[in-house]
Amino acid sequence: MRAKVTILTLLCAVLFAASGLCGSVTQAKNIFYLGNVSYDKEDFKDAIAQYEEVLRTGYESGELYYNLGNAYFKNGSLGKAIVNYLKAKRFMPGDEDLRSNLSYARSLIREGVVSPKFSWFESLFLRVVDAFSLNGITLVTACVYFALSAVFILSILFKNLRPKINYAAASLALSLLLCIAIGISKFNGEVLEKKAVITAEAADSKFEPFEDATIFFRLNEGETVIIVDERDNWYKVKRPDGRQGWIKTEVAELL
Repeated sequence: MRAKVTILTLLCAVLFAASGLCGSVTQAKNIFYLGNVSYDKEDFKDAIAQYEEVLRTGYESGELYYNLGNAYFKNGSLGKAIVNYLKAKRFMPGDEDLRSNLSYARSLIREGVVSPKFSWFESLFLRVVDAFSLNGITLVTACVYFALSAVFILSILFKNLRPKINYAAASLALSLLLCIAIGISKFNGEVLEKKAVITAEAADSKFEPFEDATIFFRLNEGETVIIVDERDNWYKVKRPDGRQGWIKTEVAELL
């Protein structure tokens, strides 16, 4: 009898948690809808407030970040728009509207985007990496791995088909290596590397983390940097061209 009561209690707890989760999702969708209504009415400040409220519920999606980015852009906040476009890109990297809006927003950065020089092979590989989300490449890698495992089992069961199976196995093995390389690059770029976008109109990057330190270079709103160190209310950042300096934390937003 005690065991049955315990199981019943656990079942009730699971159902209660599930109902709470469904309620939170429904609430988030309702607020998201209100944000869309405000956006359609060109009340972008209210749309931003509604979308931000959705995020505070713990709900995330590519569409939410995309709409929030559009609202910030329409409200004149270029840096905030780029922040949210980049967050949306993690969920839907292949969305053409998102790519177009992000590209246009970046074209408005004062003095242009600072970009490193890559070889044609590096550029091609980065374009392939850019086409996948982290979840997407993880799923593809798993599928290729299971396919390779199945081919390996077939080669054991059907020895007379080994010559043909070996070609398939070699192709799948190369595909698996490529998927792993893409996955590692994606994981490094989105998880291990700490990035931020400049949200202030301009930010002075200094040699040292002090107010009266000498200015090394200037960063403009919308530029993306890598955080390499932190000290109190300062970030040590690295530009794509390798230059490093210290900026105040308040002038940038983490991705």
